[in-house]
Amino acid sequence: MERAQVYRKANGTTRTTSTTVSLTLTTTTSTTSTHWSSKGLWKYVGPCEVQDNCISSPQVQGHCTAIPPLGTPIKLVSYSKSESGEESGESLTIDGRHLTPSDQGHLFLVQSQLSWSGTSESSWELCTQVPSCEDGLTLTPVVNCPSNLNDLPGCEAVEPGGICRAGECFTSDQLGNCEGLAVYQKAIGTTKTLTTTWTQTATSTASLWQVEGPCGVSGACAESPNFPEA
Repeated sequence: MERAQVYRKANGTTRTTSTTVSLTLTTTTSTTSTHWSSKGLWKYVGPCEVQDNCISSPQVQGHCTAIPPLGTPIKLVSYSKSESGEESGESLTIDGRHLTPSDQGHLFLVQSQLSWSGTSESSWELCTQVPSCEDGLTLTPVVNCPSNLNDLPGCEAVEPGGICRAGECFTSDQLGNCEGLAVYQKAIGTTKTLTTTWTQTATSTASLWQVEGPCGVSGACAESPNFPEA
């Protein structure tokens, strides 16, 4: 007969097995830098074309953002939308204001930037303006408008360094930078004066002849009164 296996369990506490899981999170941050191009008076990003003091639409579809010298009047020289412009979301904006072809010829004072999105079929051109008076001093649109707008003189009469309203000088009421009025500050400096001097010189040649009567003298010759008739 087989013997039974008999055991005795030891006295004590139970043993607990624990497992620890370690989790590491990794975060990746990506940065994108924007490269601004500078040409003439303009800083811009995108395919827009810059020539002298003007910026115009490119020959490709895309988007561009531009910054002119802040405080300088900008004139919308030309603007024609493509036939599919509305459907394609084409837009030309200055400080968030959407321009239309009816704004052609108007002046704007850019405080931040202008942007364009569209196709190669759209066409526009914006040019900076440098107003001046006959005295040769340039005019800069003011940013901090004076309180006495109604008392301001015209820019053609104001002294150098003075604040003035658009008048006979190369300015425009369309600017509207001060409560709908165009207000400028004339540069400090001396006026430009143009002076024209005319000089007339008379030349006389002594003659060898002394004439009494109706005979005439021409150079070294004496002539009858009816010369060259017979």
